Amino acid sequence: MLPGTYTVKLTAGTAVVEQKIAVQIDPEIKTTPADLREQWSALEKLTEMLRGNADMARESGRHSDSPAWDNFRKSVAEAGLSQQLQSLFTLIDGSNDAPTEAMRKLFEELSADYGRLSQEYRKLQ
Repeated sequence: MLPGTYTVKLTAGTAVVEQKIAVQIDPEIKTTPADLREQWSALEKLTEMLRGNADMARESGRHSDSPAWDNFRKSVAEAGLSQQLQSLFTLIDGSNDAPTEAMRKLFEELSADYGRLSQEYRKLQ
């Protein structure tokens, strides 16, 4: 989470309370705000791709009677995109720094794979 003030909702049973929290950078961390923003941005994009990939897999499972959807489902499974996206997310999230050059390269490759699968998915809809 980036530094700033946020409002969070706390729920216990039927009671919901809003609470403001202030997020500050640990003074021991020497990472620049720009690097933290780059890290956060990459994590947000990976989260979007993880959700999208799960949605595509779920939707393809609903059309098991269609050969085209079945082929797409196999493509999604064979790509192993979900596992790779999750692994990259964990790597980027594990540090307090911007993604490394190797992480950026892998991110670009996975983004391209996700884009290709998304395009196939849209054609089937």
